[in-house]
Amino acid sequence: MLPEGTILGLGNPLLDITVQTTPDFLRKYGLSENDARLATPQHDALFDDIQEMKPRYSAGGATLNSIRVAQWILNQRGVTGFVGAIGKDASGGIMKSCCKEVGVECHFLETEEERTGVCAALITGENRSLVTHLGASLKFDHSFLNEDFSFIERANLYYIGGFAFDTCKESVKRIAKHSIEKNKTLVMNLSAPFLCHYFAEEDILSSIDVLVGNEDEAKSLMRSLNFDESKTVEEMAEIVQRLPKSGSKERVVIFTRGANSTVIANSEKIFYQPPKPIKKEEIRDTNGCGDAFVGGFLSQLVQGKCLEECVDCGAYAASIVIKYFGCDYPPTCSYEYKP
Repeated sequence: MLPEGTILGLGNPLLDITVQTTPDFLRKYGLSENDARLATPQHDALFDDIQEMKPRYSAGGATLNSIRVAQWILNQRGVTGFVGAIGKDASGGIMKSCCKEVGVECHFLETEEERTGVCAALITGENRSLVTHLGASLKFDHSFLNEDFSFIERANLYYIGGFAFDTCKESVKRIAKHSIEKNKTLVMNLSAPFLCHYFAEEDILSSIDVLVGNEDEAKSLMRSLNFDESKTVEEMAEIVQRLPKSGSKERVVIFTRGANSTVIANSEKIFYQPPKPIKKEEIRDTNGCGDAFVGGFLSQLVQGKCLEECVDCGAYAASIVIKYFGCDYPPTCSYEYKP
């Protein structure tokens, strides 16, 4: 049994609203059947319309997705937590209920300035069109941590996505500093190529114990660090792993490569984690696989499992979530490590 609040995520929460719809509905809002875009004023009415279409709600956003997956695997209520901003509205209330239902303890800054961030997942047959309104998720203020830092102090493992830099850079730095001072564990995700310049700052990168990203993000990080981006993924992982590191822990670098094996580098070796075998006809949606991988990894890391088992569980979680639309999974987890 792990103490409550052991894992804590910081990021931009979005209420995922999934509905079955029609091509005509998509055309009404200028959407296609396989699409992903940020909402414009043209889509304002869409979020009201789908509330009347028997929607399914879940707590989302990349970081919160990973936290939910870790919670699902650990199956111990309250062992995970999350920090972010939502609106004081009906969607915010649903978000809190969704988190409570799956056992994630959330600490939300609630604002009246914006409506809760939402992501509409419009399903037509085997296709999915995504429309995202970031809303209140961008309104997180560092003063929220100044008012109550107790849930930060209680956690032993922090997971932060790169998108947090655009909303609460000061909070990211404070948690990173606290993690080093208290010998805790900080896991961060590059999240997107355009965010990688933030990680080139020495006081950030030197604090990260586990850095996760994909191949494109790795190349962007190389550019930000003034290294040659034409190197292989293995070479890039090794370079980042050897950069100066604060604290007592060695850095682990994990670069995913889609359907190809994930590259993992620590101070001793570079090794690979192949994806779990899955039938092509079982694949529903690949968008949540990266979030699921991290969630699986965190669930074992927090238990002190070996690195090989951590990445194996990450691959397992991705192989489950890929069978669902969005970052979803069955009621129970059946993971078992078989070295």
